[in-house]
Amino acid sequence: MVTATHQTLQTTGWKKLSELPGAGDVRMLRDEPPCGPRTMVARVPAGGRIAAHCPLATTQHLVLDGEYECGGRLFPRGTYRLLPAGEEVAPIVTAGGVTILVIEDPLDD
Repeated sequence: MVTATHQTLQTTGWKKLSELPGAGDVRMLRDEPPCGPRTMVARVPAGGRIAAHCPLATTQHLVLDGEYECGGRLFPRGTYRLLPAGEEVAPIVTAGGVTILVIEDPLDD
């Protein structure tokens, strides 16, 4: 059952990014255990890198600020990206830093 939630970025603090294999910060907006849907804002600093990984859930990215490169493609501010569960994601690198809205949905399609 889904519970109504209201949060602002001012009421959720930044924490060290432990959800992905790399350095950065995250603000968790929704986290429904065990292994439920999650919504977060991830911030990777200039020169940062998220290692190649395989998402366990279908994942959506919306680049809020900055840009990142992944698999030879550039994903600038305003870019939406859908990552199917179980498909490997190449390393994500950012020269100037990036902030991404990340939505993970573990439901099968």
